[in-house]
Amino acid sequence: MAFPTTYAHFCEILVLGILAVHVAAKECVDNVEGKDYTGTINTTKNGLKCKDWSNTGSNMTLDTQRLLADQHNYCRNPDSDPFGPWCYTTDDDTFWETCDIPFCVLDLQDAENRIQYC
Repeated sequence: MAFPTTYAHFCEILVLGILAVHVAAKECVDNVEGKDYTGTINTTKNGLKCKDWSNTGSNMTLDTQRLLADQHNYCRNPDSDPFGPWCYTTDDDTFWETCDIPFCVLDLQDAENRIQYC
C-alpha cells in the first residue's frame, strides 16, 4: 500500500543566481527510523496525545533538550530509536509510545505539477 507524500510547500526559488529549494515539514518518513521526520503528527500509534517536549520532566541530555526545544508536541526520534518517531504521552498509564508516521513515496509527476504552480 502506498502513502502519498504530503508537503506543506514546495517551490524553487532563485536567490543570487543560486537555485534554492524550500521544502517545508514532511508529513512522512523516508525510512523506518524516521530521524529526519519534521512533520506535525502529535498522536501515537494508539491515538494517545503527545506531551509537549518542553514539559516532559524526563532526564534528557542538554543536547537533546536544545534539539527539541521548539518541537511542540510533535512525534520525533531524538535518540535514533529503531522503531521510529515517538513522543511522551499525556496518558498516566503510558509514559511514551511510537507514532504511526506513513512512509514517503516518490511521485515525480506530482513533484512536476507542484513546481509549475510556484
